[in-house]
Amino acid sequence: MDRTLERNIVEYSLSEDTITHLEDTFNRCIKNKTLIFEDSTLNRVLCTRNAVQTVNIISQIDLNSINEIYKHSHAYVSNLYQNRLYYYFINLDYAHMIHYREHGHQLIHTHSQIEDHSYIIYLNDSDACTRIYCRDSFLDVESRRGKIVLFDAGLYHESTECSAERKIIVGSIRFVHKVWAPRINIHSNYQ
Repeated sequence: MDRTLERNIVEYSLSEDTITHLEDTFNRCIKNKTLIFEDSTLNRVLCTRNAVQTVNIISQIDLNSINEIYKHSHAYVSNLYQNRLYYYFINLDYAHMIHYREHGHQLIHTHSQIEDHSYIIYLNDSDACTRIYCRDSFLDVESRRGKIVLFDAGLYHESTECSAERKIIVGSIRFVHKVWAPRINIHSNYQ
């Protein structure tokens, strides 16, 4: 783990190879009009403003990149739940890309209806940040190329306005199966 920002918000660094592959995937998908939401949909239904956003492109991402994202997701979940989960299986079945133009931003929202945890991968440096609300305060996560931030999907978050282009990938971590560890009280005569 590169850095714990809060108990349920962590950031890691992705390898240069993974970021290069994700940038190539990003550029290919953004050019494919069948993978892009129309501006009217973004403004009416989604929280994205002044940007181009794709539909689910998880199948477009190469296996090595998925494996690295999974490795960090698994470490995040394992650390977060520590010994409370006896068995679990997580699924990375959704990711979309957002290419913010100048003054692009994201309205405040949460992903709790559709996933357990979320991640954001930053493909370039930007002056905008991801603002994640925790209890009575908020945490600003800097947009730095190669960073992946993982957080509880129930936390409200938004993107501040950027002064130049910003490229990110937003994905979901869902529990497919989980078994909570039983609470065992062991009484012993040995002291």
